[in-house]
Amino acid sequence: MDTYKLIEQLSHGAEPVKPVRHPYAQCALWLAGLVVYMTVVLLCIHTRSDVLAKLRSPLFFAETASLALVVITSALSAALLSYPDLMQKKPLAYAPLVAFALFLASVAVAWHADTPPAPPPEHEMMCTLCMALYALAPAIWLFTTMRKAATTHAKLAGVTAALCAFSIGGLTLRLAEETDSISHIVTWHYAPMLALSLAGVWLGKAILKW
Repeated sequence: MDTYKLIEQLSHGAEPVKPVRHPYAQCALWLAGLVVYMTVVLLCIHTRSDVLAKLRSPLFFAETASLALVVITSALSAALLSYPDLMQKKPLAYAPLVAFALFLASVAVAWHADTPPAPPPEHEMMCTLCMALYALAPAIWLFTTMRKAATTHAKLAGVTAALCAFSIGGLTLRLAEETDSISHIVTWHYAPMLALSLAGVWLGKAILKW
């Protein structure tokens, strides 16, 4: 049988499927949406009163800039991992490792420079809950979009999507909360962020596997 006739017979009556976006376009859309989302959240909860002065501090700028880089690279990685062949861009899928290493280095330097230690705020667990709340909408958006593709790396895709969502939550909280206690930030912001991101292994397996 002619191949074209066979394809026509097999596809007869099938509804056309809208192709997914190119991963670079999808990443750009995600990042644009995340910036708008973070801006709206910060307008609602207000940024810390000294945020402009803090951004002129090399340590604070390095910390927030490297965390923003984690958001960007994890969004790119999640978009690439949505495709079975990673669009032949496998090295870029591991870009979050570099960004996260820079982020950890900036936090380590800030920890070393926190002498004497800044006083921690009275609230603790509330920070983790707020960060998770801020990350909820981005996580739902990313996972819903990725389900429309056909990843063959469900666990890794889940980790990168969760890392992107919780990093935007952590960045939002860092720009809003008026505290310079790096021990508080590591314990109640970044450690939970990492733990919840690793939960993406389970989420990817449960949601993205096809």
